[in-house]
Amino acid sequence: MVLVPSAADIQLLAISASAPDLLYAASNTAVYRGDPASALQRQLGPSAGIIFSIAPANTPSLRVFVGGANGLFVSEQAGASWTEIGDPFSENAWAGSLVFDPTNPSTVYVVSARGVHRSTTGGI
Repeated sequence: MVLVPSAADIQLLAISASAPDLLYAASNTAVYRGDPASALQRQLGPSAGIIFSIAPANTPSLRVFVGGANGLFVSEQAGASWTEIGDPFSENAWAGSLVFDPTNPSTVYVVSARGVHRSTTGGI
């Protein structure tokens, strides 16, 4: 079964641990959301530039983060809309890998041009 059109050039996949019915996929510049049992047909924002990472939060279940060349973005509605968290690291810094602590849903680690950062407020 093909979940995403091959032209989408998907490079990243993530499933929310707190909402396993939500599957996220990302190409270089687009984010998709869908059901793991069906096709991913909904293309979502944000304007992250080249996308390096996508990470659903442990809680709340609809929160998802995207890290890209233009910074760090969060959606509180499973990607329906996006808010730029800003540039928490330095001017013009990218946000790479995002990892949530499985034992503490408020702790997230982010890789950027300035190093590895930790947030204890859920990344917000």
